Amino acid sequence: MLNPDQFWLPYPVPALAKDQRDFNPTGFWQGPSWPAATTHVVEAFAAAAKSLDRSLLSQAGELLLRAARVHLRPRPDFYERYHPIDGRPLNKFRDYMHSWWIDLIIQHAAGLMVRDDGSVVIDPLPMGLEYFELRGAPVRGKRIDVLWHKPREAGLSFKNPPNVRSGLVVRLDGKTVFYRAAFKPGDDPVRLDLR
Repeated sequence: MLNPDQFWLPYPVPALAKDQRDFNPTGFWQGPSWPAATTHVVEAFAAAAKSLDRSLLSQAGELLLRAARVHLRPRPDFYERYHPIDGRPLNKFRDYMHSWWIDLIIQHAAGLMVRDDGSVVIDPLPMGLEYFELRGAPVRGKRIDVLWHKPREAGLSFKNPPNVRSGLVVRLDGKTVFYRAAFKPGDDPVRLDLR
């Protein structure tokens, strides 16, 4: 997956490894990136990094960013398939949106994962973001907000908007239930019991 001569291409994930004899970045299933299939690969890689080998979290975050960037070309949209090297859409069929992408953003960019036991885990991938905000996500009849702003560091000019604390804030129905100023994506997951 991480080999740039196989699947780690600028606009992932190709349907066939680049080093294969039949690789063709514009051939139907011979190399293009397909958004629906890519979401499954990103999900599997992110879940494996989080649960099996946290040393891969940065690569999982980079994979999600690379995969998402393709949908900003030529404008924010979802085409059926893309060239995995230059990112251009390979068909005219637009608005090919899959809810899987929303799930990836919720679970791996904002890090909100709901568990069967009534708890939630907040475990965002490190993606180099300055901030993210997930507001009003419905969870078991309640609304949860997951807000993270890059912690202020000495010597940096980055300033949070007024009335926004740096670090991680989790609110349940508008009430803060967790706050950690020094939290950053890639840190140990935060587990909260919502029962």
